[in-house]
Amino acid sequence: MSSYLQKDDFISSEECEILINCWKSEIKETPNVNLEFSNRIVYFKDVQNINAKSLMSEIKYRVLYEIRKYFNVKTIYPDSAHLVVWRPGTKLGWHADNATYPNRKPNWSSHRTWSAVLYLNDDYEGGEFVFLKNSDGDINDEENHLIIKPKRGMMICFSAGLDSVHSVKEVKNGNRYTLPLWYTDQELSCEL
Repeated sequence: MSSYLQKDDFISSEECEILINCWKSEIKETPNVNLEFSNRIVYFKDVQNINAKSLMSEIKYRVLYEIRKYFNVKTIYPDSAHLVVWRPGTKLGWHADNATYPNRKPNWSSHRTWSAVLYLNDDYEGGEFVFLKNSDGDINDEENHLIIKPKRGMMICFSAGLDSVHSVKEVKNGNRYTLPLWYTDQELSCEL
């Protein structure tokens, strides 16, 4: 597992509320290539609330700055940003953001080089973020798991590659709201 950056209180409670309220007011029936995410995502490009969209854009660049500084990255561009709800019963299996796991082949987003997740609330049960310490190790071995309990306003950043295989445990109760962000070193994949 590569290193990761975690910053508590990266965004304020007020900023979290703006983004949660944006999701609640703008969610529509949205099909997704991954059916598990249908009707759960508000895409940055579709956000109508100008205050929320400006805030999302500002956060994208604040995170970009943190990635550049912490990981000593010179070339990086924002790729995409979403507002996502995780309802009770939702989870996400082991994966890397730019490759499939365990077969280690590039996926449809192989241009992504960095990932970040901002947590907009913490009034739910379950939904922990889990890194696999050793991607060659046993995924069922709890000793091979690094578990992060999200807190409201927290940000985590990490490589999008196979050195940062991760999952999300099942949400048991309440809704979990996140702002995932992805970055690339390819200018043509940039989302402004």
